Amino acid sequence: MEQQNLKETDFNLTNMLIDIMSDANFLTISGKAKKTVVLDEVKLLIGPVTYARYEPLLSMAVDTIVSISKKDVKLVLKKSSRLCKKLSKGCS
Repeated sequence: MEQQNLKETDFNLTNMLIDIMSDANFLTISGKAKKTVVLDEVKLLIGPVTYARYEPLLSMAVDTIVSISKKDVKLVLKKSSRLCKKLSKGCS
């Protein structure tokens, strides 16, 4: 039932994570505490059942987004853009 509700909405997990992370970035707490705040907010938004199912993936996604923003990871945009177009008709 919960999964069906997510499909019915224009649900974009990546954008949701980035928005929540942007808000959390202004908090004057450690990075680990910010991650906890972000994941708690995601849990509220998607529900505990869905969150429990995807928690490891969500945690890794937060870490990856942080790494990309700190330029710890080189993102090859040309290849990423092509993949995004195939998967979701564009990333932007």
